[in-house]
Amino acid sequence: MKKGTIIKNLFAGHETYFVYMGFPVRTGKCEAKATGGYGLVKLDNGWKFERAMYYTHSLKDKEHFPVVGYIDMNRAMADAILQAIKDGFEPPKEDA
Repeated sequence: MKKGTIIKNLFAGHETYFVYMGFPVRTGKCEAKATGGYGLVKLDNGWKFERAMYYTHSLKDKEHFPVVGYIDMNRAMADAILQAIKDGFEPPKEDA
């Protein structure tokens, strides 16, 4: 699987996507092999973005984990960083 592949999780209760990045994931001795990437989950208050992991055998189930797209993460991150620099810097507000 190519880094940046976007997979939809049809088992999830919310609209959920996984962007495969191939990050190493430590699992227990008896657990199946897992891989890491980024998750995007639609919740009532919007989208939540986080690091995520899935078992590799699950991602091979194309019926429940179909590939729905691809993103070049290196280009996306570079574009986002350059846009943030162009927009100017304002320090985040501290939590009270």
